[in-house]
Amino acid sequence: QVNVIMGGPSAEHEISLATGREMLKYLDRSKYSLRIVIITREKTFYYNNTDASTLTEQDYTEPDKSPNFLGPVSPAMSQEIWNECDIALLALHGEFGEDGKFQGFLETLGIPYTGSDVFASAVGMEKIASKRLFEQTGIITPSWSIYNTDGSGVSIDEIIQKHGFPCFVKCPQSGSSRLMDRADSRKMLEDMIFKLSEDSSEILIESYISGDEYSCPVLEYPDGSLRPLPPILIRPVKSSYFDYTAKYTDGACEEI
Repeated sequence: QVNVIMGGPSAEHEISLATGREMLKYLDRSKYSLRIVIITREKTFYYNNTDASTLTEQDYTEPDKSPNFLGPVSPAMSQEIWNECDIALLALHGEFGEDGKFQGFLETLGIPYTGSDVFASAVGMEKIASKRLFEQTGIITPSWSIYNTDGSGVSIDEIIQKHGFPCFVKCPQSGSSRLMDRADSRKMLEDMIFKLSEDSSEILIESYISGDEYSCPVLEYPDGSLRPLPPILIRPVKSSYFDYTAKYTDGACEEI
């Protein structure tokens, strides 16, 4: 049995639902028994009690109102969801889903899962921790600063002097180009910091690097061997960088 996990409390909830539904398109139902688990923004679980192929878009977005889902079930009382589960196929994004928390939950239950382990997920999802690790291991990374919203640390003037414009302003714990933007002026920088301060006490500022962007996927096999896949040139059609619209809108980005 394959449990496909999607949703979650992060700002990327809708993206996760889209990822999960895309996964379901390609899972061979003649080989696998599928259970869909949707996690709401409040971190309660719903799971389907009907054939996944009969579910509608509203079933996914509003499982609490769907007769095709059972729940709500709290994480602590969710053992019934994991009975007979052979593997959890993770379609989660962002907080709770990619930061090691859910991975740790599954390891506690002894459920195998796809994707990175707890440590890699925790470090990979926290951009400031990632930057420090890059520097300690000699991996080249754009110049960066941390702006503390309590007023301690570097000032706006110091950020501008170090990074200039344009620069990128990011919430350290978000993904899919959510809660980040490119700042081309002091006002844009200040507005972004003010906006992101609602979600994080630390704001990551990075220098802009002009050039082409590539995706370079690498597969790791169960025996630990690695297989690099061909690099893919990412070229947004209208956006100035590979933003949320370019990532998730059909035709908004060329992948060469």
